[in-house]
Amino acid sequence: MKHELFVYTRIPDDSFCPPEYGNSVHIAVSENGGTAVPLNKNEGILYAEADISQKNEIIGKSLSEPVVISLPVGNGASPEYVILARRIEHDGSEECGTESKRLLWLTKDFISFEECGLVDAAEHPRLSGLKDITTGEFARDGKEQGPHPETDVLSVMDAASVSSIEISAELYKTILQYYVPEEEQNTVHPKEWPLDSFPLASGFADPVIFLWNDMYYYIATNDNTGDVGFFVREAKQLPDLFLPETPQHLILDKNAEKGLIQTFWAPEFHVIGGRVYLLFAVSGDTFDPQCHMMRLKENGSITCADDWEDPVRVRKKDGTFLGEKGITLDMTHFSNAGQSYLVWSYRENCMSEGDTGSMLYIASTDPGQPWRLTSDPVLLSRPLYGWENVAGTINNEGPYPLLTEDAIYITYSGGSACNWTYAIGLLCIGRDEDPLDAARWKKNPYPVLSSADLDGIYGPGHNSFFQDRSGDTYIAYHGEVTPYDSPRSTMLHRIRFRENGEPVLGMSQK
Repeated sequence: MKHELFVYTRIPDDSFCPPEYGNSVHIAVSENGGTAVPLNKNEGILYAEADISQKNEIIGKSLSEPVVISLPVGNGASPEYVILARRIEHDGSEECGTESKRLLWLTKDFISFEECGLVDAAEHPRLSGLKDITTGEFARDGKEQGPHPETDVLSVMDAASVSSIEISAELYKTILQYYVPEEEQNTVHPKEWPLDSFPLASGFADPVIFLWNDMYYYIATNDNTGDVGFFVREAKQLPDLFLPETPQHLILDKNAEKGLIQTFWAPEFHVIGGRVYLLFAVSGDTFDPQCHMMRLKENGSITCADDWEDPVRVRKKDGTFLGEKGITLDMTHFSNAGQSYLVWSYRENCMSEGDTGSMLYIASTDPGQPWRLTSDPVLLSRPLYGWENVAGTINNEGPYPLLTEDAIYITYSGGSACNWTYAIGLLCIGRDEDPLDAARWKKNPYPVLSSADLDGIYGPGHNSFFQDRSGDTYIAYHGEVTPYDSPRSTMLHRIRFRENGEPVLGMSQK
């Protein structure tokens, strides 16, 4: 029985496949000449990385004409594969000066990829024995491998340039199980789940659910009040947080004297050093959101405004403010191996000349004084992929940690926060590694939760995680009921984990 793997780009359109999406490497598989099964719900899996200008601006890039080939195998080694593609401009036009170069990825399983960047493929040591790299024609052992002829197999997926190879039945099964698992035949929630309709709370973005002293608390950015003030809900049972009669408690209001005037954004509850903190961003009379935190007083009530200490702005280890040159927001916290860390989003020249795009940074902090860093900030991620840099936004924002037995995962959001392109990405590092070593973090090349994963929910993003009393792990996020111009609203569902501990956020019913 023959098993094939296809790589291709999609024909961009004006609806749900902009050039930044279509001009990426898509992958499909087929069995015995049957209809090809698109992986990742026919969304891109590999994207071209952007360039960085001398002004520190992101210059978006895309790709075209992907080709997949198998490398020579010897001495019983596992098969290895290479994917090559031309690099083009973000708008799809040709890029000058790179005619002899190709984007290069190496992989053994089409699940994990080694990204080699833009290289002179004809001189790359791993491609010895192959010829005519720049024309897309590859010869080995008398067999030609290159662009696949037009075929009905991929016509249903609006494929543009297509290339294919034959793979083993074992690899075919592995790939299909990873990207299209059997669990997707099930629903997102168990049958007894009482909150199966979206939205759970209309006009509430960046949601966080916090279990503390056997009570559930819900807090979010409140678009209904123009993003002014933080309101908390409290309930004994999780579903009761979203009942119409559940009261909202204002715990932080506008206060001109304290410089709390606008953009009350992305509040998060965290226990740091045994104390409850609220991490958030807020601006003064001009748009300039900055990371703040405030601490719950000893034996205080989360829902009582008077039981919270005054907010303080986060500072670097030298005592200067965290964001003196740009805006800071979406701060989160985690602890590992006895050390506390803060992760946040930082952006210079927002929506103006010299815009850096929003970037993720990490630093260590003292749990006794978490508002002051104990290390220099370290850059974790910038929005270099097309799915992160689309719809007029350049986003890496909304980070949130998820710790498993062996790994630290940080989800974050890219794309536009106010339409269907908003999506969740993933960073990962081992728990025995140094989180401040940026080179040790691995970045997933494509979103792990997007509009393609959910029925009737567009632009899922800016998520958080929590465990219920039973120990089940949930993701909370905001989305919209239409692709454009509808309120950002809260939704949540349980997540599952692969055997290797990797979280799976999307449980599609499609």
